[in-house]
Amino acid sequence: MTEDYLLMLVAKKYKLTKQEILSKTRRADVVRARSLYWHLLRHVADWSYPRIGRITGHDHTTVSYGVAKFDAESPTSKQEYKKIHLDMVKYIHERLMAKRDKKKAAKTVILKPDGTWEEKGE
Repeated sequence: MTEDYLLMLVAKKYKLTKQEILSKTRRADVVRARSLYWHLLRHVADWSYPRIGRITGHDHTTVSYGVAKFDAESPTSKQEYKKIHLDMVKYIHERLMAKRDKKKAAKTVILKPDGTWEEKGE
């Protein structure tokens, strides 16, 4: 799970650009999206506050405050988080299935009557 994918999910959910989320603006909708992004990086990607700050161009104490504020907010925050989390699981599942299907299509294993096997690519 990359920071770019998490940023794309949050941007899509809030109908913002990636640049807006990473900016220093204090618009309420952008601050909320940015806090969710930081929350995901902290709790899903297990990144440290300094690392999040370096990647997003904010001080680590600002990141820590934003994550804490998001965590302390209403159940709406938890619903937003659950929706994003489900989207991530769905994305990972689709990628794994596509990779598996690609491998299946790429080679076939043939078991011969003598007990040996042979791989053939398509």
